[in-house]
Amino acid sequence: MKRAERWLLAFGRAIAAHGLYGPGHQARKESSTRLFGELEELLASDLRPTFTFLDDTVIYRALPIHSLREWSWGRRLAAAGVRRLEFAPAATSEGIGDLLAALQLRLAGEARPGGTMRWPGIEVGDVAVQEEGAVAGLAPAAPITAQVAAPDTESDGFGLGEEVDAVRFALGRAVAGGALPLDDLEGVVRALAVALHSEGELLIPLLALRSPDEHITAHSVNTAVLAMSFSEWLGLAGGDIRAVGRAALLHDFGMSRVPAEVFQVGELSPAGRVGVARHPMEGARLLLAGSPRLELAATVAYEHHLRPDGLGYPARRFHKDLHYISRIIAVCGAYDALCAERSYRPAHDRESALREIEAGAGPVYDPGIATAFVQMMRRWEGRVVSATAG
Repeated sequence: MKRAERWLLAFGRAIAAHGLYGPGHQARKESSTRLFGELEELLASDLRPTFTFLDDTVIYRALPIHSLREWSWGRRLAAAGVRRLEFAPAATSEGIGDLLAALQLRLAGEARPGGTMRWPGIEVGDVAVQEEGAVAGLAPAAPITAQVAAPDTESDGFGLGEEVDAVRFALGRAVAGGALPLDDLEGVVRALAVALHSEGELLIPLLALRSPDEHITAHSVNTAVLAMSFSEWLGLAGGDIRAVGRAALLHDFGMSRVPAEVFQVGELSPAGRVGVARHPMEGARLLLAGSPRLELAATVAYEHHLRPDGLGYPARRFHKDLHYISRIIAVCGAYDALCAERSYRPAHDRESALREIEAGAGPVYDPGIATAFVQMMRRWEGRVVSATAG
């Protein structure tokens, strides 16, 4: 994080230099060279540094940089339509110079805001970055936007429709035996990271379940939101938070192979119980077959219903410690499931769901993780906001 802060401070000085001196001036060249040197140091520890400017909040990857809350360049860039800045190792000193010159024109009002600007290894634009093809040094952006509606007590709340649509599409592909749309899913994680901070402080937008058909989709998105918020509470780094979000989004992927009618009855049939009990193994198998990049997600999919006391499912031949991320997602997923209405029981309110988590700390859930999650949800109760899928 310190390197990211240092780069941003150098970035601000370089923008100022380009505003003070005209094209071709030596001071512009020197500021571009210094900024590129700082970028090389940052790229040595992060191959894809990404910055988001949301008025008073500067976000590096998925974490706000609190020390730069008063950094005026963030507000000015956001106002000029520059809310996202992403780099890759293909970036060059010349590209940095071109970027700074283009930003100076926008900030001076000599160029229209909006649209995306690209150079090798550099992409800059609004939060909703889309592209038609690959750019040298950068992976194609996901075809969903990360533009998030701010919560409004007079409206329906956060709009997470595009994120829900992307997850629904991925589940449909899995049912049909197609390849997982990894770019779409990565785009969902990025969009949720922005949504959590769209008001300057972390918020927790959760979807209400409207019909049994939406159960898996809404549960996947809500678990990702809870797990990413909780990871920030626990102090995980930005890259780790996105990895947690990706695993949470996919933890119930195996449920896509369980017929929907199983959940529309008051009590599971024996065949329904077998199908549900197999979904962790099905999910792990689907994810491992989808991409080697999903190894962590596959581990979490397999382990999220296993318990510290050795029970849970699928049945184990020998006891082993569960992955740290699996323990996080087990608690987050359980909380969301408790808060959702089921055909065989009404929804719990938030406090009774937290008491259930507390009661299960030790045998059912990792005690440290469960305790910390309950503390977060009670401390941040006012930050939970309603989200809609439309």
